[in-house]
Amino acid sequence: MNSRERVLTALNHRIPDRIPIDFGSFPGATSMNVWAYKNLLEYLGIKRDVRIGALIMFTAEIDEDILDRFQVDTKTITPSISLSDFGIPEEFVDQPWGVRWQRSTDYTYAPVEGPFQKIADPTLEDLKRYKWPKASEIVNFTNWREKARRLRQESDKALVARVMPGIVTYAQFLRGFENWAVDLVLNPEFSRALHEKLADTWIEVVSLVAEAVEDNIDIVMFGEDLGIQNQTMLSPAMFRERIKPLLTKMVRTIKSRTRAKIAMHTCGSVYAFIEDFIDIGVDVLNPMQSNARNMEAPKVKAKAGNKLALWGGIDTHQVMPKGTPEDVRQEVKTKISIYGKDGGYMLSPDHNILVDVSPQNLMAMFEAAREYGKY
Repeated sequence: MNSRERVLTALNHRIPDRIPIDFGSFPGATSMNVWAYKNLLEYLGIKRDVRIGALIMFTAEIDEDILDRFQVDTKTITPSISLSDFGIPEEFVDQPWGVRWQRSTDYTYAPVEGPFQKIADPTLEDLKRYKWPKASEIVNFTNWREKARRLRQESDKALVARVMPGIVTYAQFLRGFENWAVDLVLNPEFSRALHEKLADTWIEVVSLVAEAVEDNIDIVMFGEDLGIQNQTMLSPAMFRERIKPLLTKMVRTIKSRTRAKIAMHTCGSVYAFIEDFIDIGVDVLNPMQSNARNMEAPKVKAKAGNKLALWGGIDTHQVMPKGTPEDVRQEVKTKISIYGKDGGYMLSPDHNILVDVSPQNLMAMFEAAREYGKY
């Protein structure tokens, strides 16, 4: 099988020749911190400029020769920016949304002020006064179209489009995390209207992305964090009342406009939502953080069955940064034996590789994936 065939076979819950491997196709969560990537290149004796795949996560776009070296089966079509052009500022404002981001010590960026964050008692009038961005201000569709066409001609890898985050994530950016949570209960009219407006915006933008890239992509991936380490971010009842109907509308609209698989990234403990994700129409769930509460690999695999493919799973909390190469090999072997049974699994780290992961451990992960991933 070529890489694209391998990925699509697995995501269709059939048995490929080996477990497909992802590295960097979703720059927000399956890639590598820029400085960690520079360390890897130095370890491999390679000198070159690095491009940033996701600004706020400060992750690298993984180069084609590195993907080939590790027999990775995926590639992102999301446009990137050179490190020298970005300049690594201490702060920047995310235009056109107006969210201010501040650099952290690890060079990721955290949202520190959104346009609705300082409003004590938000109303529908505040939403009306805000200058909502146009789709063309959010995404350069020409860049997406050109990169998707070029990569489809040049590569047999499965191509992944990382589109704008979902409605919970953007509501938290615009309103602030604490205010967003309070609004669910104390300002429900504003909360509903904000989520609905973001859902409409998401549908417009992602529909235009699907139109631009045509059939040149295989997976549409969006991030929508709904869990923290020990629980869901909001109650299942609140999720099903407020968020699930909008996510259903979003996902089903896009599925009607593309043949690509729809993948959703959500960190943390989201076992309680797995059946909801299936109802919504999500095809693939990422990143499978098995050390979060109720996210043990056998439990999640049993719940997902042949209805929801799984993507990720290799522990970046303990094993990858603190273990030995042999520990990494055992982690890969174990996760493949569970997640990979009967297909439906794509292997990757369960979040971005940071500077605390050695090149030796990263290479051990890829070597073990090839060794233990054969069917």
